[in-house]
Amino acid sequence: MSHDRWFLDAIATRVFELDSDGLRSFEDGLGYYLDKRDELRRAARRDEAERRDDERRRRSGAGRGRRGRPRKRPARDSGRVRNPYAFARLEERIIELEEELAALREVIAAPEAWKDPALLKANQGREAALGAELAELYRRWEDWE
Repeated sequence: MSHDRWFLDAIATRVFELDSDGLRSFEDGLGYYLDKRDELRRAARRDEAERRDDERRRRSGAGRGRRGRPRKRPARDSGRVRNPYAFARLEERIIELEEELAALREVIAAPEAWKDPALLKANQGREAALGAELAELYRRWEDWE
């Protein structure tokens, strides 16, 4: 355990956060985790403020049309695709990458892999690329609405 952020950011490849919502994993190190944590907190505060405003409007009757029915609020366009088939493909790709990454890590962990430095370097590069792609897919999966 260390409190030296530079040191942790330099060596940590994965950060785990345990809170009341459960355990979350962040693949890209401490800097990514801190940015993502702040972003999630801002979104939670914004959602809570919006919920309180909606509750206040509901109690006061504001935001209602001529017949007393709530006015339809325009949907917020977050730029995200909400296609269920795309979401299923996203999950399938995540599973494929997780399996490929696990198999590659087994190859890298084998003693024979360390005998050929060029092959080891290629495998480690592939592992980093898969990890980066998987982190991006995890981010998209977590942000899905």
